[in-house]
Amino acid sequence: MEIKNLPLKYSIHELSNLLFLSNIPLVEWDFLKQCRLANKTFGEGQITSIIGCEDNELTVFMTFFEGEEHQEKRFLNKAFTSGFFFLLGHPDFPEQTNKSLWGLYEKWKVEYDSIQKAIEEQAKREEEERNKKIREAEMRQVENEQQALREIHDKVVFRRLKNKYDIRFNEDSPTSLLYMILLKLDNGEDLNEEDIKWLEVHNLYILLGTFFENKFAQNTSDIWTLVRAISYWRKDGNPEHALNISNNVVSEDIKKQSALLTSRGGAFRDRKEFDIAKQNAENAIKLTPMNYHPYNLLGAIHYQTGKPEEADKYFARAIELGSSPKEIDDQIRKSIEMAEVDQRRLVAKYLISKDPIKYEWAKHYL
Repeated sequence: MEIKNLPLKYSIHELSNLLFLSNIPLVEWDFLKQCRLANKTFGEGQITSIIGCEDNELTVFMTFFEGEEHQEKRFLNKAFTSGFFFLLGHPDFPEQTNKSLWGLYEKWKVEYDSIQKAIEEQAKREEEERNKKIREAEMRQVENEQQALREIHDKVVFRRLKNKYDIRFNEDSPTSLLYMILLKLDNGEDLNEEDIKWLEVHNLYILLGTFFENKFAQNTSDIWTLVRAISYWRKDGNPEHALNISNNVVSEDIKKQSALLTSRGGAFRDRKEFDIAKQNAENAIKLTPMNYHPYNLLGAIHYQTGKPEEADKYFARAIELGSSPKEIDDQIRKSIEMAEVDQRRLVAKYLISKDPIKYEWAKHYL
């Protein structure tokens, strides 16, 4: 690798170092005639003649080659010791060359070779770095292509799972938590509390119902899991399925059986099968008379069927047993929404007459 081809970050002045000529007698300068030189401005050339001048100066004539054109220039010897010229190789000095010149040249040659070696090593490092970057770029491209293929695959799977579970959700990105949840559900894996909370927030009760139904199928003695499945299927507007999955299920544990009766009673209420709903609630009370949940169910049924005075008796008992006023208010609101028009008006009038400020919202149903 020649100096003229080195990266530009290497200063020509640092590499030429023809300053050793300043210590060489002018009579010894003839050795330059057989050297390949280059000038910073004019490029590569060859010395054609050296002529002595007055005041201990030399005039050096050079011919520069640029393509097929030649230019002839002349320089004073001072120009060769000021960093404008540099050697393009090692000159072969004759044996009779002045020893001092030979010594200076040998010193220069050591420096030149050291720099040349450093340059070659740097060039090798730069080549290795370029190759490394090329390999990294190729690896990134492969990774990007693989990622793109994975995203396409995940989108296809996501759409298939949404169709399988009848999900109408405006989210197609595989980065969605919904996709992760659907994969878990499809693989029979457990959902964590974060998954359950997210599904509740987004009203995706169908997936919660499915999850707890599947979980109950794995352990049919886990009645509490079945109760949760019934609750979510009811919230999804599918009391029929809630009743189907709990049909003929009986627990010897009175608390579990009471909860199951109350939950099924709620599903019958959703279907407007009020007699069966009341029967389930009453049977639950027989099993656990100190449990307020079946009393809340009876209160809701009576509000929905236009019997608010009777309903308030059940709600009062529920309060005594630990139900919160908010739970009861929520039941009343839901009961009015589910009631037929005539019963809705009747209950609304009752509530407004009872407390016009608290139940001002009921005016909407008049």
